Amino acid sequence: MNWKTCFLGCLMALLPALTGRAQEAAADTTATSHPLAVSLLLGTSGLGGGVRLGLNDRWQVHAGITWMPFAFGVPAQLGDLKVEGRFDNAVGAVHLLADYRPFRRKPGFRVSAGLAYFFAMRTTMDLRPGEGYDYGDLKIKRQDIGTLTARIKRQGIAPYLGLGFLKAFRDNRFAVTFDLGTYYLAGPLDVHIEDTGYLSGNEKNEAVLKENLNNYRWLPLLQVAFNYRFGAK
Repeated sequence: MNWKTCFLGCLMALLPALTGRAQEAAADTTATSHPLAVSLLLGTSGLGGGVRLGLNDRWQVHAGITWMPFAFGVPAQLGDLKVEGRFDNAVGAVHLLADYRPFRRKPGFRVSAGLAYFFAMRTTMDLRPGEGYDYGDLKIKRQDIGTLTARIKRQGIAPYLGLGFLKAFRDNRFAVTFDLGTYYLAGPLDVHIEDTGYLSGNEKNEAVLKENLNNYRWLPLLQVAFNYRFGAK
């Protein structure tokens, strides 16, 4: 059994149990020994949802999923050639974290650690000429210059370490919390380049691009969570 199967299995096993506790807590508003909340997540890893379960006055666990697709165009210049650039990106992850409150007098401060699995972390960069190119008396058509496409992907397990601020479980139903930390992207990096026309021959740069990007493994996280607590008065 590999890391991916083990992690996803544990997460899928936990979520139904927490969902069951949500239904029980909704039916019995006096159940406060192990408070439960559902969360709307918004941060640098995307938009998503999750659940939080308080174990005691020091420990809580939370699991969730986030997703963020985005795309943008960038005009560029390669020498005298105008280039139309487009970047298509997607980041998606599931996480399972534990929080510890080291200071009783500061119940809103938490130290967080756990694992995430990035099921999507990919970027597609597409470059194509914005116009034809004149080289002396030689006129090269736009379609003959060709296109250059680079696909970069890194998926897999990512350990997490961070800090949390503000209490998720209050006497009222709603609470806002903040998390600040970083993931370490342990998964392998895959780089693939496709090219056509006069831009052909860039496949040899796959190894160079992979080497340049391979050491970028730290992914900072800044996230705000809007929490709704079951069973609160």
